[in-house]
Amino acid sequence: MSEEKNYEDIIFTGRHKDLKEEHELDKALDRAYQLLQFEIQLYWKRSLYFAGFISAIFIGYYNVLEKDIFLSTLLAIVGFSLSFAWFLATKGSKFWQENYEEHVYALERLAGRNILKNHFPEEPSCCVLSAKRFSVSKLNTASVLIIAITWFLLLFRPFFCFIDYCSVILICILIAVLLICCTQNKEESQLKKNK
Repeated sequence: MSEEKNYEDIIFTGRHKDLKEEHELDKALDRAYQLLQFEIQLYWKRSLYFAGFISAIFIGYYNVLEKDIFLSTLLAIVGFSLSFAWFLATKGSKFWQENYEEHVYALERLAGRNILKNHFPEEPSCCVLSAKRFSVSKLNTASVLIIAITWFLLLFRPFFCFIDYCSVILICILIAVLLICCTQNKEESQLKKNK
């Protein structure tokens, strides 16, 4: 059984098995586009929600930093916990976004269209400011992970007097560079493999 026929059986169970009726397929494709758009909007709304709370906690942390070690440690724990929850929320949202993208891809194949998956070739450029095919949501997830790591390090701030600050900053920069390198879009990686 072909992949298209299998998808057709799963999605249109109990309905018109003949997908030549474009109306039914167009409705399904329109719904898949709507769900994808809705999930992308939710992704950024969740990120704004978490960013607002974490910013407020960071301001509170900064204000009590030298005054109350217990309260600053408690705020660092809350900041780390919320940052980690934000990290998990971005990963979960990305999963559902990719799920709806796959539905759109499958329905577009059935409809003989190729809008969402078709990318124009990237022009090679040495300019740092030129457009590149990075996943914005993966960059956001990497940023969230950096924020979580920062909160984790702030938990141990009282012990940093024994550690050189330059080495801590260097480790954070290396982690950030590694995370950004990991955000390269998988389609771009596949294009490089196919060449």
